[in-house]
Amino acid sequence: MLFQTKKGDFMLEKLKSEKILGIPLWLFTILTIATLLIAKFNYLPYNLAGMLAFSMIVGAFLGYIGDKIPVWNAWFGGGIMLTWIIMSAVYTFNWLPESAISCIVDIGIDGGWRDFFIVVLVVGSICTVNRKILLKSIVGFIPTCVVGLLAAILFGMGAALIVGVDPIRAMIYYALPVMGGGTGAGAVPMSEMFAAATGQDSGAWFGPAFAALCVADSLAIILASSLNVLGKKFPKLSGYPSMMRPGKKEINSRETVESAKAQMRSATVEEYALGLAFAVFMYIVANFYSKISLINNAGLGFSIHAFAWLVIFMAVLIGADVLPEKIKVGCAAISKFFAKYMVFAQMIIMGCASSLYDFGEMLLPKNLFIITMVMIGAIIGTGAFGYLLGFYPVEIAMTAGLCQANAGNSGDLMTLSAGKRLDLLAFSSVATRIGGAITLVIASILFGFFA
Repeated sequence: MLFQTKKGDFMLEKLKSEKILGIPLWLFTILTIATLLIAKFNYLPYNLAGMLAFSMIVGAFLGYIGDKIPVWNAWFGGGIMLTWIIMSAVYTFNWLPESAISCIVDIGIDGGWRDFFIVVLVVGSICTVNRKILLKSIVGFIPTCVVGLLAAILFGMGAALIVGVDPIRAMIYYALPVMGGGTGAGAVPMSEMFAAATGQDSGAWFGPAFAALCVADSLAIILASSLNVLGKKFPKLSGYPSMMRPGKKEINSRETVESAKAQMRSATVEEYALGLAFAVFMYIVANFYSKISLINNAGLGFSIHAFAWLVIFMAVLIGADVLPEKIKVGCAAISKFFAKYMVFAQMIIMGCASSLYDFGEMLLPKNLFIITMVMIGAIIGTGAFGYLLGFYPVEIAMTAGLCQANAGNSGDLMTLSAGKRLDLLAFSSVATRIGGAITLVIASILFGFFA
């Protein structure tokens, strides 16, 4: 009995020490309950403040819970996934008044908040890519990412034919979101591209696509572990920590990798403001160019979305090394803030526009088979093509293949940890950000043709 009392006291003390956004869990729980009651009884203000209050507070609470659940937090998407599922259920089963849902969706999506979120993440994520690695990767690594994407699409479409699913659907709802480099800078902007190309609601695409992405994230961890075992059993397939076979030009010397790991210095308040201003400036430039570009006005049957042009312009600026350090530091800092503190709020918004039935459909055996084949296609495509360019198959498949097909930066950490290849994190960032960005550009074109 004494032991049980001490154990109970320990758990109580531990619970008291837990915090969300820096304040005690018990106090944040009160804020969450109050927010839910205000929304439930139709008192949520129909404006930006009301939308942010609900999405940030409820999102942070649900995200905290999801990140604490054992197994779920490692294999099933953690807080991001739980937040989206619960809010999707709220929308599907009408657990909140229509006025509250309308406030969140109308302002969060139609009102432009989602676009703002995407712009900050896309610009900031590209600013964090190490320029030296980016330039060296252009020769072999990035083309391998592209081949991995194409192989993933082909394998997914082939699997769809086997189980009687429309191959075009497999490409649009399975392969593209899986290979998009994550949620915030991948699936979310892709849903906007889908809506622009089809006229449909973005949630109609995001629901099943996000489910496919989360399934793929778990598969990436399992497959990375399997690749590690494969490399041990067949040593010629792996050269860790080197990615290049003997006699080939190295692109991953210890010096380069360590420099890529170095964290960018902390931003000042002025640099935060500068980064935010530059990010939205680049968006209006990209949006303007999307209206006047020859490609979009040539009657080709497709158009390249403003977000895709944003990716292209930012990659050129980083590659040319013309951006002052203050801008890069500011963009990276504001992006890091949004990725850490606003992603759960964004999942609240996306959940309120997505049907839970679409998510359930993605878990059917035939759909799981297609997603698995998409992942295998990414591995085979990057492994085989990378080998031709002088890479070791295990290392290139794990970075250019699996790290492009998981849930972004956190997915990279889990994937490379499972594969015992954390030293290659610098290259996983290229696959996630640049490889994912290339997928956005390709998706913008494919949506115009096939969606």
